[in-house]
Amino acid sequence: MQIRRAFIQWMLAFFAALMSASIITFFSQNNIISVGIIFVAGAGLLYVLSHAWYSPLSIFVGSSFLFMLIGSKLIIHPVDGYFGGVGAGSFYIGVPHIILVLGIFSVAIYRSRTRSSALIRNPIKHDINKRLLLFIGFVLVSALISPYAAASLPQLNLYLSLASVYLFWVYSFKRMEREKIVRLLIGFFTLAATIEMILVGLQIWQGQLGLNFLGEGTVEERAGVSIPSVTGTFIHPGPLSLFFCICMSILFPFILQSRNKMAIIGFTLSSVGMIMTFSRTSMVMMIPILLLEVMFLRFGGIKLSKLKVFLMSAVAAIILAFFSGMIQDRFDNLQSDSSDEQFDNRFTHFSMAWTYIKKEPVLGYGLSSWSYVTHKLQLPSAIGISHTFFYDNPVHNIYLYLWFEGGLCLLLMFLLFVGHTMYRLVKLIRRGNTLECGLFAALLCILVYGMTGWGLFNGSQLLYLMFLLMAISESLYRVAYQSKPKVEITGGYKDEEDRDFRHYGIQKQGRGRTRDYGSGRHSYGK
Repeated sequence: MQIRRAFIQWMLAFFAALMSASIITFFSQNNIISVGIIFVAGAGLLYVLSHAWYSPLSIFVGSSFLFMLIGSKLIIHPVDGYFGGVGAGSFYIGVPHIILVLGIFSVAIYRSRTRSSALIRNPIKHDINKRLLLFIGFVLVSALISPYAAASLPQLNLYLSLASVYLFWVYSFKRMEREKIVRLLIGFFTLAATIEMILVGLQIWQGQLGLNFLGEGTVEERAGVSIPSVTGTFIHPGPLSLFFCICMSILFPFILQSRNKMAIIGFTLSSVGMIMTFSRTSMVMMIPILLLEVMFLRFGGIKLSKLKVFLMSAVAAIILAFFSGMIQDRFDNLQSDSSDEQFDNRFTHFSMAWTYIKKEPVLGYGLSSWSYVTHKLQLPSAIGISHTFFYDNPVHNIYLYLWFEGGLCLLLMFLLFVGHTMYRLVKLIRRGNTLECGLFAALLCILVYGMTGWGLFNGSQLLYLMFLLMAISESLYRVAYQSKPKVEITGGYKDEEDRDFRHYGIQKQGRGRTRDYGSGRHSYGK
């Protein structure tokens, strides 16, 4: 019964995700036929009606996970060929805005069942993160000082929508059982890895699939290997590779601690997918990060099966041996006489960024302004860099990228926001928590990968995922260390848990007695 309910919830979330992609495609391309519009309307109605049978918060959270795979966006009066963030134009709307609307609806339904007048006030009142407010504050400053509003305002729109959704995510995860959060994470990352691997296989087989409305990037030849640079539903192989690394980091602890076949499938698919992107940064960083997870689990007092460690090592060795030829060619291509100049280009890009940063080190040049500023402001020390790649594409380092956009202030606020969350995860890991270990490693992947790539800010999907993972981390910490916020309970219920169990008809067991709140029957054992 539980498996069937979970399957229906995932299907409802999947239809909601397709609904958003179809709506955005309709407004941007205006090529959806009447049948498609009927399907979209039906999917939206299905999402609404599902709240009558299932927990509104579970539906909202499940939809939030699946929507992450979609890179659809609508930009009014877009500026063609502008690279940076979500692009440039008069107005931006994307997946975070749809999730925000769904969150308001689902939380309002949930709160209405408590017979409380504070439908939306409580999430905002109790779940505000001060470090997030500081970060968003300096993002706002960066947007205001930007010389190119067409690029800064859409990016500011994205940040504000993510910060708003973050509050609803924290509110929802705090009210969910830990086991349900674990099942959602394992189920989503396994399903996501499966979907992306299917698309990767199709892209290798026939090239571009025409899934632009899902966020598919350009599939072209990869330097040093004989297969194309796959993108899945991401805009570039780099973000796809980082996503696979996050999948591996989340699933790995559950493989070592418990017999979870779904986690094993997801981890294996993610490992193969990460290698098939042929991202050298990802391949180099994942081995020490996985070893770090093993150390953290042992540090938290969690017993690990030596047999499982050996088997996972053997599986990794087999995967590496299968792709060893192409991996070696990919790394050999870094030699100075190779046609692949990415290694030298990185340092040239870093040097160019530092030249501009030294001129405006405190507040930077403005949000999403790299292409505009570097084309307009030709500093003498950067004039020798003539290739347009360095001016069109932001620097491939998230720390220099943030420093350029918002100065040292924005960079420090970002590190404070992420670093404080990771510090709290370490405190939870010391108590022997497996989930927190995976979350810590996932955030570490984002920070390490950001040293040589800007995939976190290339589009919106990975930034969206980072906010989602940090919301889960924040909710877990608050449940563990802080008192539960006061909730108005009326209607004869003892507390919020008692109300939820009665409403959803879930059996509550403990200490020899079973109470079936859904039917009103009460039976007591010895």
